[in-house]
Amino acid sequence: MVGICEDVTDRERAGEAAAQLAAAEALRKRAMEINDEIIQRLVLAGVHLDRGAVDEAAGAVDEARRCRAADRRRPDGHRGTAARPVAPGSGHRLSGPDGHL
Repeated sequence: MVGICEDVTDRERAGEAAAQLAAAEALRKRAMEINDEIIQRLVLAGVHLDRGAVDEAAGAVDEARRCRAADRRRPDGHRGTAARPVAPGSGHRLSGPDGHL
């Protein structure tokens, strides 16, 4: 009778490292998406201010704040509000009344 023993420690470590790398990349991507969404809302607020639309600018800033606060409350990876849900990778972009930032 012949027995074969294989050490899979290196393979397990490589799998764990790959999982950690994937998790870190997902967090990095999510942080970039949050930053992009907030910056777009703040740019929109600036456009409104340039046009003299103070109330609309304040609304855009409030949306940026809600976006940031909502993300902190929702560790499940979902973002957006009930009125405007946004999924990662959806290509969602904010725009002004004329369709441009």
